[in-house]
Amino acid sequence: MRTQHCASPTEWVFRDNYVGCSNAVVSHHAVEGDFSSCRFWMACGTLALGAFVGLGCLMLWGDGATAAAFAVLFASATVVQPGGERRVKVSIERDSEGKPRRFVLSVDRESVRVEPGNTWIQTDHFKWVTRGLMDAPQSFRVFPDGGVEINGEKIGLADPDACTRFETEINKRFADATVEHKPAAPRQAAAPTRPVSDKVQFRVKLDHLGHITVECFRGEEKVETGLRGLPGLVENDLMLKPRTMHVHPLQQWIELDGVRFECNEAGARALETTLNERYAPKLTSHHAAIEIRENPAAATGFDIRFFITRAGAKFEVKGHLCQEHLDLLQDQSRCDLLKPGIVIKLTPPNLIIRRKRPDGGEEPIPEFPDIQYRKITARQLEQILNHPLIRRGGTEVTDDTETAQMPLELVALRICKNPATRPFLCLECVPAHGENPVQRALTHHNVADLQAAGVFRPRYEVSLSLDNRTLSILDKETGREAHFQVGENSTEDDLARAGAALTAALKPPSAPPTKPAAVPASEKPPIALESVTAPTEKPVPNAQPNTAAQAQIKEVPKKTIEPPPVIAAAPKNRRSEPPTGPCGPPAASTEPKGSTKPLTPAAASVAAAHADTDKQVTPEHPMAKLFRGINPVEVNVRVFERLATWFGVPVEEKYLSLPFVFENRRFEVINFAGILLETVLDLRSQDFYGFYLTYIHSDKIELVYSCRGRRLEWGPDKCLALPALGSEPLEFKGNALLGMAQSKDRQFAFVVTPEYKNWIAPHTRAFEEVCAQFATVPELLASLDKYDLIWPERGQSSN
Repeated sequence: MRTQHCASPTEWVFRDNYVGCSNAVVSHHAVEGDFSSCRFWMACGTLALGAFVGLGCLMLWGDGATAAAFAVLFASATVVQPGGERRVKVSIERDSEGKPRRFVLSVDRESVRVEPGNTWIQTDHFKWVTRGLMDAPQSFRVFPDGGVEINGEKIGLADPDACTRFETEINKRFADATVEHKPAAPRQAAAPTRPVSDKVQFRVKLDHLGHITVECFRGEEKVETGLRGLPGLVENDLMLKPRTMHVHPLQQWIELDGVRFECNEAGARALETTLNERYAPKLTSHHAAIEIRENPAAATGFDIRFFITRAGAKFEVKGHLCQEHLDLLQDQSRCDLLKPGIVIKLTPPNLIIRRKRPDGGEEPIPEFPDIQYRKITARQLEQILNHPLIRRGGTEVTDDTETAQMPLELVALRICKNPATRPFLCLECVPAHGENPVQRALTHHNVADLQAAGVFRPRYEVSLSLDNRTLSILDKETGREAHFQVGENSTEDDLARAGAALTAALKPPSAPPTKPAAVPASEKPPIALESVTAPTEKPVPNAQPNTAAQAQIKEVPKKTIEPPPVIAAAPKNRRSEPPTGPCGPPAASTEPKGSTKPLTPAAASVAAAHADTDKQVTPEHPMAKLFRGINPVEVNVRVFERLATWFGVPVEEKYLSLPFVFENRRFEVINFAGILLETVLDLRSQDFYGFYLTYIHSDKIELVYSCRGRRLEWGPDKCLALPALGSEPLEFKGNALLGMAQSKDRQFAFVVTPEYKNWIAPHTRAFEEVCAQFATVPELLASLDKYDLIWPERGQSSN
């Protein structure tokens, strides 16, 4: 970049070649310099003339302000106008042979060379844009041969009208184009004012690049996203999940359930109509989005469960009801359950709910006074947090059948060890009048609540140390105080003595409430009867047991009814599965329920023959016993170990964490894809392919198969299936995995229960695409030649 204040190199070249004609050559800068000098003297003369005009006005009217105004108006009318006509001039610099080398830009006496590879910021050395002499070009690029591309227009040095075209483009003004778009702003601001509806509303439009933009309105809240953000709307329950969804790599179209929508005005209108008619969920679809459950081990006595959004995915938050989880619930950037401005604070023994004011302060909500959470139930607290004044889309629910609170009349207190209340001991409260016992964690605040509730005699003061290890009972009349060690290392006898002391300190229960006598005195209460009904001419309905058609009833003392003889006639070598009932159904008996009339020998022989026939029709395969009586956790571990041995792949041991959920959880991974695993999200990504074990605790180890974002999770108490990436997981209650095999076409065959196979049937095609199929034990054993059994092994059948 070079600045010249005299003649340009173009002038020197012409002077070297044409010395004799030097007087005839006039450079472009010389002419422009003369013009600038002339304009300068014209401006000076104009200012002088304006001064004379002002002096004349002052002598004529004698008013200094009027004279100055006339002088300024006269000078501005003549000086400002020429200044607004300054333009950027373009010329071409040539070499010694006369070939064009580069463009040269100039304004007055300032000139700049347009060097190849420079941006406009590097070229605008004199800040012409900042000084307002020109507008910045929308695009500017300099090619290696010296040509330029400005505002989308390519101009070469060899073009005959290159300088004219370059001057036209570089002197373009874009202020008018920006002003034209300003009236559109009020129209966009008024868009969110939509009619109130119980469903999510969609509006589709095209942005300045011609791409589709989807606006989602949930009440007064607005979420805007592109086509690639539609799975995020599904994850946040703002859109119903389509069966299939494909987006063009360049976002030229989107296809929902086989219907394609182009990125144009007609496609945007059609997509908006389709989204509002088929994929708009109701705002009240989630009734209890914030779940509360009782947990005696928690300091507050409750657990909380809800979902947050992190990086476009939903994560479950589950744990004790504490201020940390409440703060996460109020974080609008990660959780959108609560209404804006709602503040929930935990100040034991109260739960305070406030609303933020515009000035930054807080004010109480009249409908929700301070809540003493130790005196309400989980159901009541759940209804409060899901109230429409607190939660978005919440509904006010009235439930007449509320859970019973802590009873005030107790007949016994027991201290025991319960795994559900670890690391604390369990305090079992036995209510009076035959109510169900209530369990609480043995903590100092729970004992203090019992003392404050008045369940103990007035003469006794019961307390528990802050470390929850020493129980003290003070007799105020005698001044004697008894201490009991109730720590984790205490024996059962020590806990029994402490429970007996607490029981002795309880108030005696009051008399049970008298129930109104609804039965007349003439009717006697039912007694245990044995009846033998005599045959009648026509059947007697069960709805009229006391009719004349029945024979006399002989009352006998109550005794245990022995099972019918048909059970004794069952085969001796019947299967060792647990029976459906304590003594089995009386299949061949047609007698009433109270009858003890034995079956005839003929009926017993018929029943035995039926049992033998059933056994012959459905014979048991010798290998069927391998799939019974095994712990689900052991099945997961054995299958995983056999898979590693079967394919000869190493097992990676990882300790991963998921924020706000768990830390340093152990994972054992069979990584067929060989990708780098750094977070839990890598295991759930579309690139991972393989199996892994999740060690939640010793009694809960889950086996997971994942391929292309589709997952199958097998747990001891529930199983999850994810048929597509980003879809909601499907839950199956109970354990279902019984074994593992591989078909001849190299697909994994999960041996499952019949109930699970019926449940997963609608999604089998989705998992067949990722080499997974399902088979029951009878189906597997009926066609063993089509499968290679991975676990259990065939050699185990002989053991």
